[in-house]
Amino acid sequence: MTTQRPGWGGRWARQRTSIEIGDTKLPLEQELKYFQANKADLLQHHGGQYALIHGQELVGTFSTFAEAFQEGAKRFGTEPFLVQHISDKPDQIQYPALVVGRLSAGL
Repeated sequence: MTTQRPGWGGRWARQRTSIEIGDTKLPLEQELKYFQANKADLLQHHGGQYALIHGQELVGTFSTFAEAFQEGAKRFGTEPFLVQHISDKPDQIQYPALVVGRLSAGL
C-alpha cells in the first residue's frame, strides 16, 4: 500500500506505508499505518524523538532508539513492535550487512 505526499516542486511522491505480499499482511503493518496517520501530531509534540508503537497504540516516545527498543523488548518480548524516528525527513531503512549477505557469520 502506498500513499502520496507533496514532493519537490509540488509533485507527488509515493511513499510506502505498509508491506504486503499478495493478500498476506506482514508484521508491523498496523504500526506503520498508525505512525503515518498520526505523524503530524507526533512531529508537533515529539519531533526528533523515537516513537514506540505496538498495534494501534503509541506506547511512548524516547530520546534514543536504544531506549525505545529496550522498552519494547521488555514490554512485548518477541511480539512485533515498531520503533520509528519522528522526523519530517524521508524514512531510512537500514539493514545489517549480515542480513543482506554482505558479511558472513562463518557458521
